[in-house]
Amino acid sequence: MSTTIIPVNDKEQVTIQIINNVEIRVINLSLGNFVDVSATVKHNNNYISNHTFHITGEEYNAWGNDDDYLENLVLQKLDLTRKE
Repeated sequence: MSTTIIPVNDKEQVTIQIINNVEIRVINLSLGNFVDVSATVKHNNNYISNHTFHITGEEYNAWGNDDDYLENLVLQKLDLTRKE
């Protein structure tokens, strides 16, 4: 059988996903201007979603050489807290 796409009536589906880790990568950097950061949200290293943040201005300037700041900023934007 070949692939067939069948239109159906809209149906709401709710899925609960537990996030327990985030993979953060710098994907674009313009020194002195901005940084683009990719955050892949995961559960037990299985993909849930991906988000990209364009960080400029005061947030970029506050980064300096402190990668913990950048990590915490991304977690804040995702409304997540670092596990102790």
